[in-house]
Amino acid sequence: MTAISPADAPSDWSAGLPAEADYCLLEPEAVPLFSENFWFVGYDHDSTVGHFLHLGADPHDFSVWTEQLIISVGTEDFYFHRDRGGERSPNEVAGPRMLLHNIEPFRTWRLTYDGPAIRYSLDTLKAGPADIDAEPTDHIGLELDVQTVAPVFLAAAGGEHATPHEGQAFSTHYEQMYKISGTVTVAGQQHTIGGFGLRDHSRGPRDLSGWGTHALIGGAFPSGRAFGLFTVIGRDGTVRLDEGYVYDNGNYRRATSTEHTPLTDIDATPGEPVTVRLHLDDGEAIEITGETVTAALLTFQGAADGGPGIDRTNPEGTALMEAFPRWTWDGEVGGGILERTATIKNLT
Repeated sequence: MTAISPADAPSDWSAGLPAEADYCLLEPEAVPLFSENFWFVGYDHDSTVGHFLHLGADPHDFSVWTEQLIISVGTEDFYFHRDRGGERSPNEVAGPRMLLHNIEPFRTWRLTYDGPAIRYSLDTLKAGPADIDAEPTDHIGLELDVQTVAPVFLAAAGGEHATPHEGQAFSTHYEQMYKISGTVTVAGQQHTIGGFGLRDHSRGPRDLSGWGTHALIGGAFPSGRAFGLFTVIGRDGTVRLDEGYVYDNGNYRRATSTEHTPLTDIDATPGEPVTVRLHLDDGEAIEITGETVTAALLTFQGAADGGPGIDRTNPEGTALMEAFPRWTWDGEVGGGILERTATIKNLT
């Protein structure tokens, strides 16, 4: 796997990556289970609407996209959709009904979806696995414009992350915070959307069947500040990745270690208090607090999929909580994402 070589201390918007790094590959690299994934997750506190859009290349057939959509409305209602198919061009990642259009690399995207979805309540997702192949209950229309608000956070640039290991999900992986504008229409009711989100682009081997735990966390604020962290711990307890950053007054500062509230209790959401600490390379520690507003719940399935609900029949399985948080940093309130996994047997 070819390693990406960014600037040591990224100051430009792309962290030293060329424009083509933000585009879609037309062919896989010669690596077993190679995949490429594009992912957008965000929340608007005013409209109480959250979005999760994911197109991932099937590790067993790179030509096929797995398309996943989750829309949340309020704290209790979630709308899920999953399909397979689509096509690719460098600047357009297209599933059967979803289109992720890269208008300007590292700057601007347009996201659209028009199609069916199945509604589940938060209580249903907590109670057990839900049938993603059930008859659709509602129609979703989505048109969102994404404008990035912070530089690329290059969490994994190849190198050691390209070395095969159990539960490997990528070799190169970067994130970027964004602001949202547009509309989401659910069952004929149109919601005007604002708020903040995080986009993610990864490439490399993808096999979640041996995944341990991780946290992918990001926040952005009206003042222009942003932060993020990504930590991955293998099933053997090995720390595979622990990276973070803050972006404040136009200055990007890297974290040498991070801390976060782990996922232990799915019933604590809505309203779970959470804390993030970023230990910067200059010795300063930044603390950001928050609470979960609501969260989608999934269980990993196979090499690269996740199904709605928590399947407690497999205690060794991996539960994913895709939470929408309300962050507070020195009194300023912002939004973003709080994604965490846990081994199901460790959930209370």
